[in-house]
Amino acid sequence: MAKGLKTKGRPKFKKYNENFETAVRAILVFREIAQTQIPEIRQQIGTLIEERETNPHIIEHTLDLLLDMAQLGFCEPEFRRLNNYYATLDEEASKDYTRFYKEMYEED
Repeated sequence: MAKGLKTKGRPKFKKYNENFETAVRAILVFREIAQTQIPEIRQQIGTLIEERETNPHIIEHTLDLLLDMAQLGFCEPEFRRLNNYYATLDEEASKDYTRFYKEMYEED
């Protein structure tokens, strides 16, 4: 049994469970809000590609944001699309982003 965890009536477990449930609800609300932004994200990525953006800071910042969004379970296609475009500009940096994605989100 974990040190300091009371078993009779489990007051600490109850508080932990309430905090956990609150956190899960907050994440779900955030996920819903973030998901509404996907059309805008797709449009921005399309614009970067169509206008042939070459500034690595802009592209990498966007890829970083997409990696963050992937934690919520979406934007993988958008990440791959932009990263494939980035490969035409900087193949090594694109490979790094592919590796980052695999390390973060793909199972062994």
